[in-house]
This record gives sequence, C-alpha cells and structure tokens, in this order.
Amino acid sequence: MNFTKLILLSVGLLISLGVRSQSPGIKVIARANDDSVILRWGPKSALAWEMANKTGYIIKRYTVVRQGEVVKDANQTLTVVGNQIKPWPLEKWEGLAKKDKYAAIAAQALYGKSFTLSNPSTNALQFANQSAERDNRWSFALFTADQSQSAATCMGLRLVDRSIRKNEKYLYRVCLATQNKEYPIDSGAVYVDPSEKLELPPPEEVKAEFGNQSVMIRWNTLYHETIYSSYKVERSDDEGKTYKPTDDLAFTSARPSYAVNSHISYYLDSLPRNNKVYFYRVVGVTPFGEYGKPSEVVKGVGLGSANGAIAVVTAAQERDGAVYLEWKYPVESLMNINGFNVARANSSKGPFVEINTKVLDIATKSFTDKKPGPINYYVIRAIAKDGKTTTSFPYMVQLEDNTPPSAPTQLKGSISKQGIATIQWAPNRETDLIGYRVFRANSLNEEFVQITKDVIKEPVFEDSVSLNTLTRKIFYKVIASDLRYNLSDYSAPLVLVRPDIIPPSQSPFILSESKGTAIYLRWEPSSSEDVSNYQIFRFNMGDTARLLLKELPKDTTSYRDELVELGKRYKYQLIVKDSTGLFSRPSIAVVTCVDYGIRPAIQEILTKVDRDGKRIILQWNYKKEGLKGFQLYRSSGDSPIRLYQFIAPDKVQFIDREVRVNTVYTYQLKAVFKNGAESDMSKAITLIY
Repeated sequence: MNFTKLILLSVGLLISLGVRSQSPGIKVIARANDDSVILRWGPKSALAWEMANKTGYIIKRYTVVRQGEVVKDANQTLTVVGNQIKPWPLEKWEGLAKKDKYAAIAAQALYGKSFTLSNPSTNALQFANQSAERDNRWSFALFTADQSQSAATCMGLRLVDRSIRKNEKYLYRVCLATQNKEYPIDSGAVYVDPSEKLELPPPEEVKAEFGNQSVMIRWNTLYHETIYSSYKVERSDDEGKTYKPTDDLAFTSARPSYAVNSHISYYLDSLPRNNKVYFYRVVGVTPFGEYGKPSEVVKGVGLGSANGAIAVVTAAQERDGAVYLEWKYPVESLMNINGFNVARANSSKGPFVEINTKVLDIATKSFTDKKPGPINYYVIRAIAKDGKTTTSFPYMVQLEDNTPPSAPTQLKGSISKQGIATIQWAPNRETDLIGYRVFRANSLNEEFVQITKDVIKEPVFEDSVSLNTLTRKIFYKVIASDLRYNLSDYSAPLVLVRPDIIPPSQSPFILSESKGTAIYLRWEPSSSEDVSNYQIFRFNMGDTARLLLKELPKDTTSYRDELVELGKRYKYQLIVKDSTGLFSRPSIAVVTCVDYGIRPAIQEILTKVDRDGKRIILQWNYKKEGLKGFQLYRSSGDSPIRLYQFIAPDKVQFIDREVRVNTVYTYQLKAVFKNGAESDMSKAITLIY
C-alpha cells in the first residue's frame, strides 16, 4: 500500500465527521434507508479511540416522535441496539484483508507492531515518527472506515439498525461501554428521521485542462463538503461507453481551509497518448462508502508536441505589477524551430492572443508582460520550421488583488400580483467582476439571507415572494464579487411593497363602558402598517340598521358617544380601513347606557344687574325630557348659599327683586326631574348689586 499517498487521504473521515480537535468525545452521523438506519461514528482523539477499542461502544436508541406526536418520556423508549461493539480480534482479519485493501490498512492500524510511514534517517525524525504513531493509527483507521463498509464494521465504527418502525423518529447515542474516571469520553448523538431520504448529488463545476499527455481535472467541493468525504476520478477510453477509476484509492483534498481557492480540488492524470479523445467524470464517496451520481462528463485531447515539450518554470508578479515568465525547451529540438511566441488569455480555454510584437529568438527563455490582467493564462508556443507549433500547458498568474468591487447602485424593482419580485441595478464596471449575490429580509432589523445559490452574471434577478402575509414590505440588498472572491459592501437596501390582497387586522375593543350620559370606547390599534382610518358604527339593539358615527384618523384609539339615551342598549362596530380600500372584520362591543340619576349641569347662565329697576335678571337654556323644574340657590354677603327659589320647568328666566345696594350675591342652578334624577350644580355666578 502506498502510505505516502495515504498521508493526504487520511483526513477523509476527520473532515466528514468533523473530527478536527483533540477534545474527548465521539462524533456520530447517520444515513436513513427504507428499512434501516446506518450509523457511523468516530472518536475525536487518538487516545479516545484507543480507550474505545478496549472497552467497546454501546449504541442506545430513543424514540422521540411516534405517529407525528412527540413522545413525552423518551427515556421509556430506550433500546440498546448495540452492546460492547469492539474491533474484530486479529485472527479474524486475515481473510477480509486479502479481499479488501482498506481492511488490510485497518488491521495494521489496530494491531501492527509498527506504523511509521517512512524509514527515518536521523534520530530526530525517528523520535518524531514515534510520537506521531498513535495519531497516525487513529487517522488511518478513520480513513479506512470512511472508504470501506466492511472495514468500518469490523473496527466497531459502523452499525446498521434494522429494527426501525414506520412513522417513528429516533435519537441515537453512542458512548463507551466503560468510562475512565481520569479521562471521561463524551458520548455522541444524532437525530434521525427515517422518512427523510438524502439523494446523493453529482459533483459540480468539473473542468478539465489538457496538456501534453496529461490532464488536470478540477471540481468544486464546497457545495458537498458535508456529504462526501472523498472522490473517485474515472476515465473512459472508448468514447464514454465504459469508465474505470484512474486510481485504486479514493481522492481527498488535504488543502487547508485558509488556502486560496481551498474549495477547489485538483487531480492530475497522465494520458496514455496524445491525439486521442478521453472522457472524464468525478464521483463522490460518502463516509458510509456510498457512491453518488457521477458528474457531467468532460472530454479533451492531449496537446501534441511537434519539436519537444515546453515547460513554464517561472511565472511571477513583479513589484511594478508586470509578470515575468521563464520557460525550458529541449536543447536538441532548438534546431527545428524558428523561435517562440507568448500568448495570454483570461481563461484556460482561451482564446489565447500573442502579446509579443515579433517572434522571440530561439535563445530567448524569458519574457515580461508589462500589461497583465487581473487573471492571466499564459502559453508558450514553439514555432517549428515546418509551420507547426508546440504549445505549453496553460500557466495561470493571478495578480494580488485585495480591492473589492464597488457596491451595486440604482436598485429598483416591483412585485407583481402573482408574487414575482423583479429586481434590477446598474451593472458594475470592474473588469474582473464575476457576478452578483442577492440577499433578502422582511425587516431592516433582521439578518439578510442570501437567496441566490450561485453568483449571477446579469444585473437582474427574479424572486418568488409570498403575498399571504401581514408584512407588506420586503427588503433586498446586492453585493458584487470579483474573480478573487473579494466581496463588495452591501448595496443600499431596496424596499418593495407587496400588492395588498390581505385585509387589515382587527382592532379589538379594550374598554366599553357607560359613564354619566355618554358611552366611552377604547381599542388597540391595528397591527397593519397601511391603516387609513377607523370607522365607528352603532346599532340600536333589535334593529338591523347601523349608523356611521364617525371616521377617525389612523392614530385614534378612543371615542366618546354622547348621542345616547339613558337606559338603552347599543351595539358598536369598529372597522379598520387600509390605504388600498380593504376593510378588516368588525370588532364588536355591546354597552347599556346606565341611568345613574345624574344629568348634565346647566352650562350657560346669562345675568343682568338692573339698578334702575332694582332687580337682577337670570336667563338659561336647558331642555330635557321628564324635567320637573329648577332649584335656584343664592347667598348674600358672607352667608352660606341656600335654596332660594323653585322655578317651573317651562321657565327659563328668573327676576330677583329682593336685592340691596352694595351687596354681593352668588347664584347656582340645578335641574330636577320627575323620576328623581338631578343635574350637577351649575357653576357659581357672583354679582355685585
């Protein structure tokens, strides 16, 4: 087995299971089938793995949902589906190891006397290997479990639960059979809904760059990094009829996450010969050893060499921004060529445009491009004397660029009655722009969520929005991205208003009471944002006709109805009207105008002091049904006010002739009714005669 290659591949399950730290614990993942649940787990440290191999694992299952209902006490549903699961003993591995190369690695990791990956030549290297041997065993064990179902099962890192039932959802917990008090290992858990099936997608953005008897395959692993832990690259030599793996080992990228384009994986394959079409595709492999759908097929032909292979050995950006190129060409082939041309393109597919003004001499091995673009693909062409050319493999030079594009501007848009939002903006002018991403939120106070799956090229986007909501406004922002994935600031938010098809919300009454000779109403304001006004209607109980009392401004929350009769019962309706003319359902209040025996006071009393006629004249206006008369109260000087005169109900004037010069008089009036009710006392009126 090629252990040098496995150094790169051993990170497979570590990445897929999230086993990146040395924290003592177990990471668990699950895969649901129609009749079973597959569990895979892995300790998060080498020491935890060694301890688990000795004690074994216990797998517990809890039923948390049954027939759509949450189980109240899940502990009552505990089922041990695996007890003291341990790796196979050494003697049982021999037969499997002969058939499964990953099983052979697993057995070596578990029971091998030595697990060094090379023969160190110095004591320092030997010590380093010995100190890392435990981690190497752990890493390779997890990697092999990732690639082989048999290896995973035999190492005690895989279990298939075939006792599941329909319409149930489970929580699985994996823990050590026996805990070490000095080094406790946290259990791991995973929730599984067997009704949810994961369809394994094909790898995306697969590209191929063909060179001289070689091809570079690359694809994007970002989209499926939580699904696939490794990949198989397959080649067809018969025009796509049959495909075979290019390597007997699965491919796992070991590039650190902070590296440039860390989400792009590269695989270099040697072509048997040039001038023949080869087909390639990529297949993802899950931690369960399952193969996903193959990617789209890419094909191409190896680039032939007329007079020898050209190799670009140096291509670097200089301080002044120019790009310096240097290449090699076989000395024995120089006699067959006239010179070299340097060509540049924005893509590895071309078109390549020659940037040297004349053919370079055969002795020339370097060239400086003084006006490179943000991303440059260079090829060197050897011009043969017979007119044919030999072209080097494209070499990419990406200039340092930390400057993001400017934020998109001039956003505008609209929402149709079918719920289709169309957003447009002014296109950015950057030459290295790759496209835009669109974000959406229902409020400026919440986080904007990206709604474009990939970068979109054009400055226009259509979105489907729900109209069945009380939230009228929806907000959009756009960012721009360049070829180096530098992101611009967010654009200014675009506010779009949904077409109004939903009536405004009700305003419930919170107070309806009779007080004095009026009825008081108060309500909660409507939660709708586009309220135009409130309409108050009144019904006499037993009558179907309603009376519009008033249309009130949208910021009004109360109303006082004085046009009521004591002792009568009324029904009120409050209806909210919005800016588009839609009406809410009415809020209802039923109130009886209670007769407390109190009537309104006489408000206006006119007076006149007539010294020539030796009298004081009082006049008023007060008309109420059931009036018995008026009581006039008077005081003179410092004496207290007393009942002075009773006046008939049809009289609205009183002449006081019992007055003396230079005397201060105070008058008050009260109305009395036949049923015993009385008005409040009027305001006191003071006169000097």
